[in-house]
Amino acid sequence: MTEIAAGSIEASPRWPVLRFLGDELAISPFRWSRMVRMTVLVTLITIVSQALRVPSLAVSAFLVFMACTADVATTVRTGIGVLVAVTVAVILVLIFYSLSLGEPALRVPLMVVIIFATMYFMRLSPAGPLFWIIGFVCAYALTFGDLGASPERLTRSLLWAWVFVSYPIALVVIADIALGKRPETVFRAGVAERLGAAAAYLAASGDRAARGRFERLERAGTIELAAYVKAGPPSASAARAALLREVDLLFVLMRELPAEAANAPRLRAVLERAGEAIAEAGRAVLGESAVTAERFAVLEGEAADVAGGGASPAALAFVLPLLACIEELGQAVLEVRKPAAAAEPKAHGHAEVPVTRAKKTEAARFACKVTLAAVIAYVLYVSLDWSGIHTAMLTCLIVAQASIGATIQKLTLRIIGAVAGATLGILAIIFVLPHLETIGGLAVLVAAVTLFASWIVTGTQAISYAGVQIAFAFYLTVLQGFTRTSEMVVGRDRVIGIVIGNLLMTVVFTTLWPVPIKPVVRQALARAMEALAATLRLGGRAAPAAEIRDAEIAFHTQLRVVALNAPIRKLEPGDDGGAALLPAMGSLFVPIHAIARQGVDLAALHPDEATAISAMSESVAGWLSASATALEEPRALPAFRPDRAAVETLEAAAAGTASPASALRLRAGWFLLLSATIDRLAGPGEVSP
Repeated sequence: MTEIAAGSIEASPRWPVLRFLGDELAISPFRWSRMVRMTVLVTLITIVSQALRVPSLAVSAFLVFMACTADVATTVRTGIGVLVAVTVAVILVLIFYSLSLGEPALRVPLMVVIIFATMYFMRLSPAGPLFWIIGFVCAYALTFGDLGASPERLTRSLLWAWVFVSYPIALVVIADIALGKRPETVFRAGVAERLGAAAAYLAASGDRAARGRFERLERAGTIELAAYVKAGPPSASAARAALLREVDLLFVLMRELPAEAANAPRLRAVLERAGEAIAEAGRAVLGESAVTAERFAVLEGEAADVAGGGASPAALAFVLPLLACIEELGQAVLEVRKPAAAAEPKAHGHAEVPVTRAKKTEAARFACKVTLAAVIAYVLYVSLDWSGIHTAMLTCLIVAQASIGATIQKLTLRIIGAVAGATLGILAIIFVLPHLETIGGLAVLVAAVTLFASWIVTGTQAISYAGVQIAFAFYLTVLQGFTRTSEMVVGRDRVIGIVIGNLLMTVVFTTLWPVPIKPVVRQALARAMEALAATLRLGGRAAPAAEIRDAEIAFHTQLRVVALNAPIRKLEPGDDGGAALLPAMGSLFVPIHAIARQGVDLAALHPDEATAISAMSESVAGWLSASATALEEPRALPAFRPDRAAVETLEAAAAGTASPASALRLRAGWFLLLSATIDRLAGPGEVSP
């Protein structure tokens, strides 16, 4: 059995960067198949474009990275959306050129209007990505007039643009329809992978690989699977959402397992059987096991044995909810495996989200900032007569994000990726291209770099955009025409343009209506704290299980918001927005979850004991609510000063001669565990979030 220690997963590693890279670069079979598919498509496009003399091969190859997604449904929607948006953009550009070719002074105002309008509707409309594509293509195409080309040549270039965009997108869609994964398959495979890792973690005996795999998936969570919850009829959506909640709860409980769970023979044996049940649930999700509800119901007997086996309340606060979670996990798996009712209609579209005045104001400010940065970049490279750095304007359009942290993250990844890709391209021009004689040799070179770039692209949002830029910079540097190139200036100018664009975006977004992400993180943590307080109060008055479950769902939902913004918040200046509290949230949740799910009749207890439990419950709930308010304001967390008489009564109850499984002794032990956790957070004084 692997050694389990409470909070060990959240401990600071000696080399956090290496752990981060290990998480991001770990290759699964599903990730490998996507990498290979992208590499084959780019190689095929390279051969076709070279053989048929289709211009802008670099752009055609790059579009594979933009359109090839994790599942076939998203790829098809993306492909169709790109084709529609590019077609609309080409028509608009032809209209704009008919208006402005005779009046060059009109092109810049037209560019300003189209950038502002598309960026504005990108922030407001559910079809935001389509507006972004239209704005990007129109703004870029309007700069072609600076090259002095004739109207006929400009028209021909625009029509070719539709071709070199359309045929790669069509290839990607066809390949995904034939070889891609359905959303249902992606969801089930992701859940099964996590359950398999959890089962191996419980069953392993000193296996560092099993421990590392579980910790990696625990840190990743279920964020990437949440997108597939609504992929289907409402009944299937509810079952999938319930399954993800149980997986999240399972990971929280396993992360907080104390060392006693590994050292006590009885607990260790129970956890091994629990691991077997988790493994079977994982196989059942994939349809490889005909699991039944009775398979998980036997864990009720395991829970009774553990409760009566002399384990400490601290250990039982984790083990008992863990066994109950596995039983509910089995029920959720059975629900997911049920076929959807044939008569049940599928949901049509997405729920309408009202557009408020504040949302419109935020969208207008966002559009102003992007337009200002892009126009400054355009005027700069035109004034310098240095068209090679036109990527400065494109960078302003590409890296634009709602918050400061998100913008800094994207521009950082863009710089890293562009420098790496351009370096690979220049090295290829110097050492590889002189020795290539055929298209086949070029295809092998492109395939090798594409496989590496796709490895980065298929990671999480923390690194994926760097892979996109590696590919694009390499393609622009190497694929410059239909013959071998020796010009390295393209890579140099591209990187210079990217740096200039990033500097402009940083200055504009940090000085003009800055939108930090840290208040969002603080607010989510505050709501999570308030949800914990609500859970504890509901458990204290023996509320229906559905109400307690809703409060716990609210807690996990807010933590998911914090985790989703984790790669972004660290890039903003100032404090961490309270995110340092995130590792402790699980330590708070576990005993509260155990207390809320364990019913106790206060009337049957001694009056002093009932009073102590009520007083302690309200002290903890009050501290959680006060902490939520402190996080939102923001200010220091309040001190925690529970009633001393209540604490002494609970300590006596926890150390008394009553049965270890008695409701009083368990609840007393759990409240003391919760009090100790809060003391570490707040301390005797006040702690800044």
